[in-house]
Amino acid sequence: MPTAFVLRPKKYYSKSLDNLTIAEMAMLAGLPKAPSKYNPVANPSRALTRRNWIVGRMHELGYITKAQYDEAVNSPIGINLYKEKLEVNMPYLAEMTRASLVERYGDQVMHGGWRVRLTVDSKAQTDAEAAVVTGLIATSIAMVGAGLKQMMSLSRTFNATAICLLPK
Repeated sequence: MPTAFVLRPKKYYSKSLDNLTIAEMAMLAGLPKAPSKYNPVANPSRALTRRNWIVGRMHELGYITKAQYDEAVNSPIGINLYKEKLEVNMPYLAEMTRASLVERYGDQVMHGGWRVRLTVDSKAQTDAEAAVVTGLIATSIAMVGAGLKQMMSLSRTFNATAICLLPK
């Protein structure tokens, strides 16, 4: 079985292929014909129509019973997208990336099913953030009338991003 098809259940339903319902299998079976057109996230109504057609064909050809058919066509899309566990949460980096892409390509970025992958050295990122906090604390000590305690509580609201260029 092609690797992409084995990975899709994990992406769309957060479970393995052998744990899918008939409705979920039919939804995935509809994707290869036109992945963008029948994408259940981007086009749920088209995906549902395609899924129900596939379930109908399964019933017509005798692969499933009438009861299984009824259950499948009455099932919701049930998408439960797999969420990767992030090593470090960097919402400001995500927002900078989003803003840059929208500026360059327009609003289609937000609703066009785009996938963007960023590679970030989380240790370097964490070290950069610590350096900024340390600098803020040092600045607060030097400032007249600014208390260390007040600046420490404010430093948790600041964000920093390090851009490291590594020669090959």
